[in-house]
Amino acid sequence: MSDRPVYDKFQVRLFLADAFAKAVRETPYDGVLEPIVDVLKKHDATLSCQFDEFARFVAASEAHGDGNTPLARWTRDVMAKPDKQAYYKSVFTVAVKGEQLFDAAVADRLEMDFAPLLERGIVTRIRRTSNDPARNPQPPKRFG
Repeated sequence: MSDRPVYDKFQVRLFLADAFAKAVRETPYDGVLEPIVDVLKKHDATLSCQFDEFARFVAASEAHGDGNTPLARWTRDVMAKPDKQAYYKSVFTVAVKGEQLFDAAVADRLEMDFAPLLERGIVTRIRRTSNDPARNPQPPKRFG
């Protein structure tokens, strides 16, 4: 048996069209969002804006005295760039029963149920990410 961690959990991120991203952030249960809300209810899920998650992470890091870590510095740098702000304000992470990481079968069902929203122009992209650090971006060396 290996001591190596098992990376078999996934996150699903939705990239929303601008009007829908703005509605989710400002008026989460506006009628225009009904197609998104229907899928979320089916899976006992919620959405969180990636930009808002970054802001919470930085605030928590600073509150715990960890605001100078490479990840915190990189996140602050990303948040300060207008083009990155616009981008990350359209990216939403799906949490199922309060968890942002889940088994592949759950990610499969979410992707399948959100796929019709691509055709309707509500969702512009669906991305699954792994919890394997080797498959995710790390802070650039200049922040280390």
